[in-house]
Amino acid sequence: MSATSSSSGLKKRKGQSLAPSPGVEEIDTKKNQVPVPRVWKLRPPTLWQRTKFVLKVLMGVAVVAGAVTYYLESPINPEGFSLPTPPALEGALAPNTRLLDGVKLLEGKIRGPECLAEDNGKIFTGTYDGGIFRITNESKMRSMGRLGSRPCGTPVNEPNCGRPLGLRIYGGEILVMDSYMGLFRVKPNGFIERLVSSTRSYDRFPIKYGNDLEKFRGKNRDFFFIDSSKTWNHRQRDNALWEANGCGRLMWFNPINNMSNIAVPKLYYPTGIQFSPDEDFMLISEATRFRILKYHFQGPLSGGYQVFASNLPGMPMKVRPSVTGGYWVALAHVGGRIGTSIPIFDFLYARPWLRTIITKYINPETLTKWLSKYGMILELDQQGKILQSLHDPTGQMVSSATSVLDMGDALYIGSAEKDYIVKIRMEGRQLPEAQKTMQSKTA
Repeated sequence: MSATSSSSGLKKRKGQSLAPSPGVEEIDTKKNQVPVPRVWKLRPPTLWQRTKFVLKVLMGVAVVAGAVTYYLESPINPEGFSLPTPPALEGALAPNTRLLDGVKLLEGKIRGPECLAEDNGKIFTGTYDGGIFRITNESKMRSMGRLGSRPCGTPVNEPNCGRPLGLRIYGGEILVMDSYMGLFRVKPNGFIERLVSSTRSYDRFPIKYGNDLEKFRGKNRDFFFIDSSKTWNHRQRDNALWEANGCGRLMWFNPINNMSNIAVPKLYYPTGIQFSPDEDFMLISEATRFRILKYHFQGPLSGGYQVFASNLPGMPMKVRPSVTGGYWVALAHVGGRIGTSIPIFDFLYARPWLRTIITKYINPETLTKWLSKYGMILELDQQGKILQSLHDPTGQMVSSATSVLDMGDALYIGSAEKDYIVKIRMEGRQLPEAQKTMQSKTA
């Protein structure tokens, strides 16, 4: 074959597609080729774009949270008011550790000895499970009766078991104000007489949260007692604390003619009452206003009241006589006013709307438990001036005191939840001659 013919044959093959070999499938590579996507270069968002995104997210969260908050109900209907700046811890309020030096009595054998009373050297108290006990030699307990029925010892059982909150001894008889059941008299032989039932209505409201009581010692046999709240009972006391409105009342009762009525219709969580030595006035503690009122029985102000002591460092509970002629005031929840950079009670009481929102999400009982622990009791003179204060800055021995029993050489401190009574020795104290004589007789 010549070179010319070979060259022409090659050109011909280049212009024509070659026939496939027998048994071989022809594949179109262009038809099945996957297109390569175009890659876009993304720029990072600017600071303003990031800020707008965050703001949109926050606005969305706020809208959802606002809608949820709007439809949730708060258990309380708070009242707003402003408190004065908390008192400085100086002078008679200077910090100390005198309560830490106390001795625990009956530890583990008694629970919630809220109110303490004394008769012939013996101590009487009511307990968390509804019992009433007499304590001899600071160690021996004897049951004096029970107002309710068992089983007891849990919040669920309280309405049936009872909760003795106020207790006095007159002529050997124990007078008891029970939170759920009313006013009682317990005789030395164990006979229990109900004087006023909690179902008794006062201005269309029965007794909801019975607390402290007092009784005249002279010819006037009238009783006075407290209904701490006509809205909440003892199990719901934290609601009353954070609601802080004027739903408390002071009532009087005459056992001769069975007459009873309201003496003061509006009080702010009243928790304790105490007659003066001459029974010409009565002190009333208002816990959520951190003050003590003076209710007059005689003179031009008879039937009215005025402020006796105000701006206390904690919530005043029971008020009881001091052997030196003044009064002891047990304080609760002191840590809610002092010991922190922001006084919790002062801040929240001035903002009822904030309390409404908070209690939609957090139970009032939990809020109370979050308060700092700080124990304190005060001694006041007859003019309401603070004479001295005893402290427990740690809250380990005394956190929230409810009553102080002054027996001259020692103080006995009760509480609503502790399982012991605290004894504070008061050696070197100047006692009146009458008190010295009484102690020598009971020794």
